[in-house]
Amino acid sequence: MGVASDRLSSLPDSILFHILSFLPFDDVVRTSRLCRQWRTLWSFSSTLNFIHRSKDFFSVRKFVSFVDKSLINLHRNCNTLLKFHVDFPFKRCFTSDVTVWVLFAITHQVKELNLVLSNDDGDCYNLPKRLLFNPFLRKANWVSCRFYRVPAVRWDSLRELRIGSMGFGDDIVRKIVAGSPCLDLLELDNCWGFRCLDLFGGKVSKLVVNGYKEEVNKFLDLELEIKAPCVKVLELKGCIRMNIKLNNVRNCVSVKFDFHSKNPKDEECDYFYEQRGVMLMAMFESLIHVKDVMLGTWCIEVMAFLNSPWVLFPMIGCECLTVHTPIQKRYLPGIIRLLQNLLKLQTLIIHMALPYFEFEGCFLSETLLFTC
Repeated sequence: MGVASDRLSSLPDSILFHILSFLPFDDVVRTSRLCRQWRTLWSFSSTLNFIHRSKDFFSVRKFVSFVDKSLINLHRNCNTLLKFHVDFPFKRCFTSDVTVWVLFAITHQVKELNLVLSNDDGDCYNLPKRLLFNPFLRKANWVSCRFYRVPAVRWDSLRELRIGSMGFGDDIVRKIVAGSPCLDLLELDNCWGFRCLDLFGGKVSKLVVNGYKEEVNKFLDLELEIKAPCVKVLELKGCIRMNIKLNNVRNCVSVKFDFHSKNPKDEECDYFYEQRGVMLMAMFESLIHVKDVMLGTWCIEVMAFLNSPWVLFPMIGCECLTVHTPIQKRYLPGIIRLLQNLLKLQTLIIHMALPYFEFEGCFLSETLLFTC
């Protein structure tokens, strides 16, 4: 035990800080009991992970108090922050506390700011205006937050932005793109409110839309337009009930369509699949040049229901096709239709996994790889 302790103590501080960066902050504080060298080491940490899972109000309040006290102790020794991560069940009564935390991170020129504020009551945290003008921020992940009265943003160094469970309009997307000249990745997870993702003028090379959370059923007949001239990788996942229109995606080289829509009623089945088939064909025509394609079960099922057996799959440039679908009779016509039309196809990958939005018997999850 003594030898192991000596070896640990002999490590340089840079290595010790790297080890601490993987731990929740309450565990980081506990390391002060290991030996004399570790007693004050935690107060110089540049990576802060505050994580709390329990939804009990008194437990959450105790967690908030712990974060408040920790930041007071850290303020004297911390110059810059590489990462500030907060993940806890947010309540509106803790708004002022979270604002103090965010301002602490901004004051210390935080490089990565994650606010994962899960809640069951619909309480959203209003992002402070000081955060909207930050030249140091490089990565951000904000869940259950809200943009409130945003005149503009200026994130000169921001490269990755992930937003979850947030409602916002088209103007916010345009302001983000205009004020983030280095933004490379934009990921939207179960957001709502926008009708057009206009990325024109930006440098976003990867766009991920993981679900669209509509509030009422009237959104089902609306359209989501994506204008992404610089995007090279496009991923559409989760439940997206809106019609999707792709506009100006000429630089896209890889697409992943693993999204699904509502299950139609029996009397609406034929009309539903016909309309969704038209939508998919229009999307494929916009991506005629793409070489790497991944399609999920729902897309395969829609293609299987297309009326005409001579409907061509217009993504003729596809050289690598990945299909996530169980090999069942209902999906085979769609798979066959794909293979008959992809004349440049070199590699076919089949993941025989049950789609997460279905609950039916299926083969065990398995992967097949075919290369010509």
